[in-house]
Amino acid sequence: ERSGNSLNLSQAQRKLLDRNGDVTKVNMYYEFLSDDDRHTVTPGIGYVDRDLDGEAMANDGFNASLNYIYKYNDRWRWVINATYADLDSKKSNPIYGEKDSANSYGISATFFYTEPFGLKKWALNGTAGYFDEDHDIDFYDTSVGIVTIGMFRKF
Repeated sequence: ERSGNSLNLSQAQRKLLDRNGDVTKVNMYYEFLSDDDRHTVTPGIGYVDRDLDGEAMANDGFNASLNYIYKYNDRWRWVINATYADLDSKKSNPIYGEKDSANSYGISATFFYTEPFGLKKWALNGTAGYFDEDHDIDFYDTSVGIVTIGMFRKF
């Protein structure tokens, strides 16, 4: 780990930036299934502890998620995912002079279509999604959008 080595920081300040360590995640989910097996809703809550050696990089907090699956018929399936997390850092960052915290959220929608073009054991899929992470330290802010289309084969 060499974070902060190129900056005019003391050894103690560079140690605050060390990203080595352990990450522990605990999540709980419960699945609700409709009587006709066409709708599945799975809410979840969790806790993450990023116990990193550099306390300015270490953080912990809670997250929530929601997964919805709609099975239109044997060939079409839709999946929607949404997530939210709130993380707080343990110590002030020596580069920016403030303690970081972050809120993140994301949403994605995916479709699956089995046996497209008459191809047995194949499935077509497409996804559109967006993820945003807003930090107190603006340098770490992140936004990502994604659009994909693909095919996969089942063995």
